[in-house]
Amino acid sequence: YKSALKIDQALGDRAGIALKLGNIGQCYSDLGDTDRAESYLSKALKVAEQTGDLSAAADAAVSWGQTKMQRGETKAALALFERGLSLATENRERYQEVRALEYIALAHLTVGDPPEAALEMARSATEWARKMPMLVGIIYGLAFQGLALSRLGRHDEARGDVESAPHP
Repeated sequence: YKSALKIDQALGDRAGIALKLGNIGQCYSDLGDTDRAESYLSKALKVAEQTGDLSAAADAAVSWGQTKMQRGETKAALALFERGLSLATENRERYQEVRALEYIALAHLTVGDPPEAALEMARSATEWARKMPMLVGIIYGLAFQGLALSRLGRHDEARGDVESAPHP
């Protein structure tokens, strides 16, 4: 991605730059280097918003939120997930809407908010994912539904949701 970033920079392709910065940030996040991840993802979000690339901006916001979750900064993560959802909704970017809804649900569960709202968000994300179809969205959505149901004491229902997840 860094080589591709250099090419985009040389060409002045700001939309490509935003995408590459986000990809590099996600890689660093996956490697556990959250400082570098945040540096790249914050730049990706800024460039994407400057160029009007709402899809890349939504992706960067949700990915940055995931990095904040890794760091245990759930409130900051929630704000980024909500920003990503707003950007994705404005752009009708269903994939990013599903991601954002799922991670908003997880963040609410993580901070101990009442699980009912998280359950509804996870269900909404799962339904969108089924309509697309988006296998990873279905799996994550059902897992987060199961977690919310478990927090509500509805363990049999939770087990049923998790067991109904498709197996690739």
